[in-house]
Amino acid sequence: MLVLLLLAGIGAPAFGQPPPAPPSWEVGSATSADGIPIRYQVSGKGPVSVVFVHGWACDRSYWREQLDHFARQYRVVALDLAGHGESGVERRQWTIEAFGRDVVTVMEALNLRRVVLVGHSMGGPVAVETARVAPEIVLGLVGVDTFHDPEAPGMTGEAIQRSVQRFQDDFATAMRNLVSAHVYTRLRSRAQSMDCGGHGLIAAASRHRRAAQHTGLAWPAAQRSA
Repeated sequence: MLVLLLLAGIGAPAFGQPPPAPPSWEVGSATSADGIPIRYQVSGKGPVSVVFVHGWACDRSYWREQLDHFARQYRVVALDLAGHGESGVERRQWTIEAFGRDVVTVMEALNLRRVVLVGHSMGGPVAVETARVAPEIVLGLVGVDTFHDPEAPGMTGEAIQRSVQRFQDDFATAMRNLVSAHVYTRLRSRAQSMDCGGHGLIAAASRHRRAAQHTGLAWPAAQRSA
């Protein structure tokens, strides 16, 4: 949130002047490392790019209230991770690492060189993975409703299996129950209908070692001025 507030203040129009006109958006696709088409939209310009990464069962439209605002001052990108929105669904191995490669694929396709990543929920560890893979590009991270305690021990294999088993037995019913318990009513039908890697992704996210991911993260922002 602090980084977003700082970004909002940089290059803002002087008091009393009208804001810039809303930007126009270019929509495109890039092919991820495992051959999955990744859909994105981009607008704005500037030396720093802000890349928005949605969470599980969402898509790039999650950020619609933020995109136009920041695109007035920065190059802004939002993408659909594999299995979400308009991106491909044929992935065989659903992992946080694979999602991180989706983001890197889009950054490379657009030739982004100085990036701030904004990740919501599952998009948080995806953003961290992206920064780990491309530390020379990523200046910083913003987490929105994401990590609580990344140093906490992960779930045991037995606990993961219990959690995933109900999705393996009846994914539609388990997903309906999960969404009904945790998601606002107006979003339920949309989330229930999405193909987001199913129980394979739920298991992968449960096994993901966040503390180890952080240990391997390099921060160019700590070494040079943003």
